Amino acid sequence: MYVTHAKHTRHKSLVACIACVIDTAKVCWFAIVLVVAMDLTAASGLATVPAGYIDASTFDYNTTDATAALQAAIDTGSNVYVPNLGTDWNITPITLTHSNQEIRFESGVVIAAKSGAFQNVDDALFSATNQSNIKLTGYGATLKMQKSDYQQSPYTAGEWRHGINLLDVSGFEISGLTIRDTGGDAIYVGTQTQTGFSQDITIRDVRLDNNHRQGISIISVENMTIDNATILNTNGTAPEAGIDFEVNYQTQRIKNVQVSNTVIQANNTWGILFAGYADLTAGPISVAIDHVTILGNHADGIRMYEPLPQVTITDSLIVGNDGYGVRGTPVTNELILGEIEGTGSPRNLIEFSALWSNTDGAHTGWTKLGTGSMTNVEPIFYSLDPDSPYFLYLDPTTPTTILHGASDGNYIGARPMFTAIPEPGSVGLLAVSALWILRPSRHRHRI
Repeated sequence: MYVTHAKHTRHKSLVACIACVIDTAKVCWFAIVLVVAMDLTAASGLATVPAGYIDASTFDYNTTDATAALQAAIDTGSNVYVPNLGTDWNITPITLTHSNQEIRFESGVVIAAKSGAFQNVDDALFSATNQSNIKLTGYGATLKMQKSDYQQSPYTAGEWRHGINLLDVSGFEISGLTIRDTGGDAIYVGTQTQTGFSQDITIRDVRLDNNHRQGISIISVENMTIDNATILNTNGTAPEAGIDFEVNYQTQRIKNVQVSNTVIQANNTWGILFAGYADLTAGPISVAIDHVTILGNHADGIRMYEPLPQVTITDSLIVGNDGYGVRGTPVTNELILGEIEGTGSPRNLIEFSALWSNTDGAHTGWTKLGTGSMTNVEPIFYSLDPDSPYFLYLDPTTPTTILHGASDGNYIGARPMFTAIPEPGSVGLLAVSALWILRPSRHRHRI
């Protein structure tokens, strides 16, 4: 009797378990059907086009070469929506021909440089000249070129096959995009003339990866913001920096540039480079660097070849670089005399920042540690994986002098402290389209 009862109990438990599985399966199948339907909708070109935009795929989209469709849509002057059709948009160089326009790329879109094209050394994926008020918006979208192809025959070697090439533009905004594998810079900001400049430029929430010459080249600009960028793995041809500030002529300018909340990692030379002329006719170079993490670059974290009194460095982590954390222009008797007499260029102050484990030392040249800076405190990162949503977040075990050492009492560096996420058993829907429940393994990383 006892045995029979036990079997019956197990039977009821099994039935309950199966019922639970069936109910769960219904939910899962519903989610899967929803995801498949969403994917089929995108693949069939039926994605919802936002009001006020035209659908670029309706201009005779071709999977082999989508240049004509995309260029025709842009040439209308209307706001353009580029849908995710499930295949790459393979293109040859595109020219932005109208001001007052937004090109919005749907999440998942890949704009790819067509293989075999871009034979001219200055062919860029997107170019704009003398245009104003343009937005390239693409959260979850990618612009990619064929870098490895350009580095070998039959291509002529060059360093100007940029992802986005901006000349004498104003009011230009780039946001949300990944730009990778270019044959030059991910983004070039400059001018066509010896005295011209671009102005009012915003680069926000971008990832610039594995570009040939630079992540961003800034040649001549007034009023520019770089916010929440990730710039990494630049390699191919010199200078190979994350960001290069470098005018070509003394009559050009670099004025009022802000670099904030940005990660610059594993570039083949400097994290941030200041090269070219410094004594400019339009006034001194002025750049504010704050809440930036410069990590593991293969030369100095920041390199300045000339005295640059209006370049400021605050609230930043400069760690693990293969040179100095910050290398200023060499100290000379003239600079020292000017400092004593109060008539010369002041040293570059590094304030409320942590410089740790840079191969050659924390800083050198015409630089000085200011208020709140430290060289003996080690940051600990929660993740060193660039694909992790917690990339270079500070681990909670990081010393409080970094977690609360910024000028405003908050964290130093580009990323905040990691905070707990749900433990196993706690369900969180983080990405409906992939049905992901994300919980990264806990790894602390010291530099």
